[in-house]
Amino acid sequence: MRQEANQHHWQLSMVEWQDEHALIKLRHQQQRMAWAEQYTLWQFERTERLKIKKNHFGKSQLDLVFADTAYFEQLLDQTLQQTIWPRETLVSYQVETISSTVFLDVDLP
Repeated sequence: MRQEANQHHWQLSMVEWQDEHALIKLRHQQQRMAWAEQYTLWQFERTERLKIKKNHFGKSQLDLVFADTAYFEQLLDQTLQQTIWPRETLVSYQVETISSTVFLDVDLP
């Protein structure tokens, strides 16, 4: 009698364990599928970013200066900020794209 009760309890425990195992396996599969989708999306976006970067940096710097005014202004600003002046010097500039002209205003001490 006691042995039958223990065996019945064991069988119920096994059924519960199998159900729990199946649920854990299902959740794992769902998480793997979600991860695979996210990873595929990340790979696609990475490839697109690399294409854009290659197209952008594939051009010569001179081509970028002529084609992209914002890039030229950023390059000019970096260069002027890196310039070492003997005293505090204020520099401002204006870029005219139509006439391909740069107006510099250097306030020397």
